[in-house]
Amino acid sequence: MVVAAVCACQFHHGVVSHDGGGSADGPGIDAPKVDAMVAAIDSQPDAPPPCVVTGLQCGGQVTSKTCNGGCWVFCNDATPVVQSVARARCLAWGGELAPILDSNDQACVHSFDPANQIWIGYEQPLNQATPATGWSFNGVTITQPNWDTGEPNDSAADGIENNQENCAYMKDTGKWNDTPCGEMNRTRFACRR
Repeated sequence: MVVAAVCACQFHHGVVSHDGGGSADGPGIDAPKVDAMVAAIDSQPDAPPPCVVTGLQCGGQVTSKTCNGGCWVFCNDATPVVQSVARARCLAWGGELAPILDSNDQACVHSFDPANQIWIGYEQPLNQATPATGWSFNGVTITQPNWDTGEPNDSAADGIENNQENCAYMKDTGKWNDTPCGEMNRTRFACRR
């Protein structure tokens, strides 16, 4: 925080006197004390900016909340969007597509719309060894993903990775499912910044 004041002041040997209102020998303001007060005020952390939805492109209802130290926004679009569109909209807003890194993030995202499916930012690079390997949020691997039973399965229960399902969404149960990144079944996504 920066505090500014307008003062026609003269500084003399550690004493501040106002023009026409004193001298270095008369009553004045102690400059070191003023400096210390300004430094104390300036050292206070600025309040975080409000969690706003401005700039998020969404063809439907948008809501926001502060969770787990971040600003989260939720889009309930009027039409389905593919994962790459949801990601691009989050980036344009200045955030990321739902990086769920712990149980608090999980609870936050699920609380937006617990009855529907929500795109999250969990992705798997192509050509992994198994359907369960390589998943991350922008390169951040988590130790306990919230996969539903039998997931990720890359569209088959044979344990073979064939690059069919490399994106994830949160189900109405809060559990995650792998799905094709170009699937057009979800109208909801969450972003964090």
